[in-house]
Amino acid sequence: MMRKAIAIALLIVLGVTVLNAKPTRNFQFWEFGYQWTTDSGKAPGPGSFSPSHVSPLSSGIGFTLTETSSGRIVGGEARTLNRFLYGTFKWTEYVPVQVSGQISAGFLYYGQSTTEIDVEQEGNMPNTFWMTNWVGTSNKQTSPVCCYTATAPHVMKVVWKPGVIDYYIDGALVAVHMQDVPSTAAYFIFNFWGTDSTAWGGLATPGTRSFVVSGFSYSPSY
Repeated sequence: MMRKAIAIALLIVLGVTVLNAKPTRNFQFWEFGYQWTTDSGKAPGPGSFSPSHVSPLSSGIGFTLTETSSGRIVGGEARTLNRFLYGTFKWTEYVPVQVSGQISAGFLYYGQSTTEIDVEQEGNMPNTFWMTNWVGTSNKQTSPVCCYTATAPHVMKVVWKPGVIDYYIDGALVAVHMQDVPSTAAYFIFNFWGTDSTAWGGLATPGTRSFVVSGFSYSPSY
């Protein structure tokens, strides 16, 4: 009888554990006057995205990236539910720790890079921002822009017009692209993801780091 009682108690404990062991699901939230959703699953690099690595803040969105010595890499991504076509996009981004093995980005994206307009910072070249626009997965124009204090907040602005894209950092025009300019409405996305390659982003550095975005705005005027 005692064994039966113990067995029943164990089943109850296990049942509660299973019920509480629910996976973290994607969630939606409002920020900057727009509705956003988190993403999960495969990231561009060797790791993944998890909704638990996205935190709506009182004045922005926080992302975390965790890389372990065993090779586990998990970052965060959030995108708008709205799609945008042409206009002015502006935001402030802050990466307090810059090390090899990470990419922080704000960009427009739709349908296998039918539209892709990137502003990226890679951990192994932290003083440089990469401004890149794509039409499809093989046609692009890119500009590396140097040299900035890697761990200071920076104000980014992208002005997307028919046939031309202007890129700004801290109020200064840093690149004008007139090749491979997309013309299809796209979602706006922020993400923070891990790399483990000498070719892009650098080899992984174990630890947990953050990426904070504030002041995002969009205007259809340009």
